[in-house]
Amino acid sequence: MLHKLADSLVTDILSFLPQSDILSTLQVSRRLYDLSITKLYKRICIRKDPVYHTDEWFIDSKWTTVSGYRSSHRREDQNDYIIYLKLERLIETLQNTKHSLLIKEVSILGDVFHYKEGEEVLRRFIFTLSERAKCIEILDANSDLVDISKFPNLTRVVTDNVNKLQNTSRLKSLVIDLPGNIDETLIKTNPNFTNLRELVLEDEEFAALRILKIFSESKIPKLSLKRLTFNHVHGLHNYSTVLRELTIKFIEECVDLSNLEELEMSIGCEVQNCDCLDTFLDDLAPMLNSIKKLSLKETTFHRDHYISEKWDININRFLLHLPKGLKYLSIRHNPPRDGKLENNVEGNYIRRKTLYQKVLPTLTSLETVICPTLLQTCACYEILVSDLLWNGCECSYCKDVLGLFDEYLMNHQYYDEEDTEFKDVISPRFFGIAGVELLARLQNKSDLDVLSYAPGQNYWDFHGYETIEHFNDYECMFDESFFEPLAVCVSHFYKGYLEFFVDNLPNLKTVVLSGSHFIVDKHENFRCVYDNPKLI
Repeated sequence: MLHKLADSLVTDILSFLPQSDILSTLQVSRRLYDLSITKLYKRICIRKDPVYHTDEWFIDSKWTTVSGYRSSHRREDQNDYIIYLKLERLIETLQNTKHSLLIKEVSILGDVFHYKEGEEVLRRFIFTLSERAKCIEILDANSDLVDISKFPNLTRVVTDNVNKLQNTSRLKSLVIDLPGNIDETLIKTNPNFTNLRELVLEDEEFAALRILKIFSESKIPKLSLKRLTFNHVHGLHNYSTVLRELTIKFIEECVDLSNLEELEMSIGCEVQNCDCLDTFLDDLAPMLNSIKKLSLKETTFHRDHYISEKWDININRFLLHLPKGLKYLSIRHNPPRDGKLENNVEGNYIRRKTLYQKVLPTLTSLETVICPTLLQTCACYEILVSDLLWNGCECSYCKDVLGLFDEYLMNHQYYDEEDTEFKDVISPRFFGIAGVELLARLQNKSDLDVLSYAPGQNYWDFHGYETIEHFNDYECMFDESFFEPLAVCVSHFYKGYLEFFVDNLPNLKTVVLSGSHFIVDKHENFRCVYDNPKLI
């Protein structure tokens, strides 16, 4: 069938096929080999965990993935070795310029190797790219791995110093990854950012607006960006001596906000009686006339419900004042991993929930809702996760499985460093850690890109955090094989949230809650993509 179609149609079809099917297709004929090999090498992603595959959608078909092996019981050294062998083989194939010249984009997600020794082959791979992949346009990796002077044709660059950049007129995307101390020498040259469409400001001191202040003082012409990402916190401690409070001044001077389509902000204000966050968001909202995708990250460092609730009030007010047309919304809170949140009574949770129930239905154009830390946030309110465990979903699967996790709690303990004693594992701590492990599936660097990468197969062995261990007289059966059943139970816990989204957001298509992916069909029925009941 494929051999009768035009090359352009075959290429379109191949774009929807997962990696394994591409490998099968290229063996059919010489023509299909040539078309398939182009797809295979065009976009390469290197990551630690293998990705989930499904026939429900196509996000796993966007990349050729180099990763570890598919086993819930894989050891870290074994996983590192498999990735090492795959990279060695890839380096070999790139000696053939027919293959290496096909590469357009490479993305390296997070810490690929558990042991640092593995980075040697990663550096050799990047060196091979510099020597052979002359058509590469995007190399998305940590700046300490890449010498950007070796890649003159990149349209996306990650750097810690703008002065290192060459031929800036080619740049479409710039990531500035800054250490703690910077000064006005960040920009000595006069860069040409005429074609820049994406700017990512990652500041170790959570004071990225100081970079735009330097841009403004350097008289860089206003940027016509489509996408902007930054982090800035007005904290209790002097994180930045250059600029502390959130202010619209330097963003407005440096960026044409009316053209901005995608925005990610990691923001917060922890200073009592300071309204800089509220003022900043009030000033910003009416300027975002073209905004389609928005990611908001709570960046606060104190374990108190009232600080998080204040942040919620600020960003919900911001959402109410946005121009119409927002299609993608991600909200990431910063809950403590152990579930210990001050003032975490049920009434306070209900007040936060009610706030979102009033605001989200006004965003009627939303197609995608992302809440990466929902389970961890719920774990901070003991009544919620205790209800999940003991009065949760009543389907036959959850009835069988939830009792096992109740048994887990009764037979495990952890070491509390604050009180310097061992304590029984309770539901907030258990589901807080489960939320962290489910979130680890999402290995995208930006929450704007959650649907650009398939989730990784991450597992937890139910031990380890804060030295969690079982009692001496208990024969423990809990290991990685129980993690997928836990994920199923958690996905069922989200039913009430999903019903609210579907009932109030008429254009909704996709929801991602703490690593659990859901799709909504045209009949407003929702289903989980990856976490479905299987026999234990």
